[in-house]
Amino acid sequence: MVKYIIAYVLSCILFCYFAYDYGYNKGEIKVAVIKTKVLEEHNKELKDLNSKLSDYNKEIERLNNEQFKFRKEKEKQIFDLNRKYTAALNSLRNRPERTSDSNTTTKADPIICTGNGSTGQQLFREDAEFLIRQAQLAEVLKQSLIECRKN
Repeated sequence: MVKYIIAYVLSCILFCYFAYDYGYNKGEIKVAVIKTKVLEEHNKELKDLNSKLSDYNKEIERLNNEQFKFRKEKEKQIFDLNRKYTAALNSLRNRPERTSDSNTTTKADPIICTGNGSTGQQLFREDAEFLIRQAQLAEVLKQSLIECRKN
């Protein structure tokens, strides 16, 4: 009878050991499965983020190209304005200069308004140069404002 009790106790110990080992291994397998699922989810999120990042990079590159194009257009327009400004200043060489003598204070002939607008033919050279400079500056500021609003 002692043999049976010893055999019973040994079988219970072996059963408990194998049951514990089986549960422990099964738990390790569950942990490994959960870890792989989590890693797969993280990989999927990383792929999504990489695709979004590449889309953002493409959009940034497109906007930079547009900005470069607008800047080139603005520089070309300013170059054209400077060329026109220089040509207008060169054309002023034939205009009379304002007299600065205080002894010869003569009244200018009154300008008759015809309602057709002013061409500036009656302006002295200094006045015409000032107005041309102001018009050129206004055009440069206008081009800068247009570029600012496009961006």
